[in-house]
Amino acid sequence: MQSETQFVLLNISLGGFVVQRVLEVIDPIIIITVRKVEAWEWFKKWKVTEEELKAPVEALAGLGIGTLAAMCFKIGLADTTHTFLNNPFFIGFMISGGSEGVNILTKFFDYLKEGRKLAAGMAPQREGG
Repeated sequence: MQSETQFVLLNISLGGFVVQRVLEVIDPIIIITVRKVEAWEWFKKWKVTEEELKAPVEALAGLGIGTLAAMCFKIGLADTTHTFLNNPFFIGFMISGGSEGVNILTKFFDYLKEGRKLAAGMAPQREGG
């Protein structure tokens, strides 16, 4: 499980790097789209700045790219009881989060490992016989 976990974390980390680069490439397209949306009359009454609108658009684009990558490359943990770790949408969130997503997963696995150690230590000892 340890080597598979490291492999998945490496894939998520590399996927996050790729998503960040893709977002940098499509940034001009996002800016043009945001400016066109800002020009709509019904949108002007919301008084949202370009930067305030650009951040969620980039986040959604990153989530879409990350989820697509998770589905295409089947990134996930096969032998785990936590089904959300095999969910492409969840993995897409991790990929779109970049290094922050990897840090969250690493902490989660540390908690799981510590929980198993505690559970093993708390298990009642059987008397030989």
